[in-house]
Amino acid sequence: MLEKMRQPDVVFSFSIPVYNGEATIKETVLSILNECDDSCEILVMDNASTDNTGHIVKELAIQNQKIRYQRNETNLGYDRNFHHCFKYANGDYVWLIGDDDLLKPGALSYVKQVIKNHQDVGFIYVNYSLVNRKTNKTTKERDLEIYDDLLFDDGLTALKTLKEYPNFISSMVFLRDAWMSSNCQDYFGTLYIQMSAYLYTISRYKSYAVAQPFVENRCRLNNLDHKPEFYQNYLSNFLTLTSIISENDLVGSNSKEKRS
Repeated sequence: MLEKMRQPDVVFSFSIPVYNGEATIKETVLSILNECDDSCEILVMDNASTDNTGHIVKELAIQNQKIRYQRNETNLGYDRNFHHCFKYANGDYVWLIGDDDLLKPGALSYVKQVIKNHQDVGFIYVNYSLVNRKTNKTTKERDLEIYDDLLFDDGLTALKTLKEYPNFISSMVFLRDAWMSSNCQDYFGTLYIQMSAYLYTISRYKSYAVAQPFVENRCRLNNLDHKPEFYQNYLSNFLTLTSIISENDLVGSNSKEKRS
């Protein structure tokens, strides 16, 4: 049984959901560790991996106490493991990081300055570059083409600008209380729990977009080699997203905005 160990001095958590990530998890953790100060922790939430992931992370944790490893007894699925990344995090803010993505130098200090300057912000989007895993070459310098930071006072304005880009989990920084108070658990099994929490949060808090691409999205190869079931699920989840937008009243009663 997992038990949450509170550490009052920790104010920022990097949470990494992982399943069978032995090929990339060490590089990811080390890229984050290079950014960490004494106010940080790295929580690796292992969804019952069957490979060498646990051994790799435990070895890293022995070397650095900022790293915390927790393992689910059984595979809980994508969404529930994401939720555990917040449930068992100690930080006031939680940055989700994919187990195969990298953090760039200066990322944490920049985001912490955003939080210091805008303490009423509940969600921060961090821009990212696309990097071909095979060639190690950058294929797109910044996925969302904004070149100045943006502060959003309302959810609709944020949604119009950020669109679906925060679906990439390594771009998402949440006020932990916002995630935990959201209705995200209603969306277990949709593969879009992070989007439900995002839409909930931007509808109730100010949000912020960091233009600088502080994350490398280490693009998986053969993304087009999906089975038909993938597209069936994608369509179903898209419809789920529209219902989340409606439930969180991001467009109000304006019929033109609803259609858009």
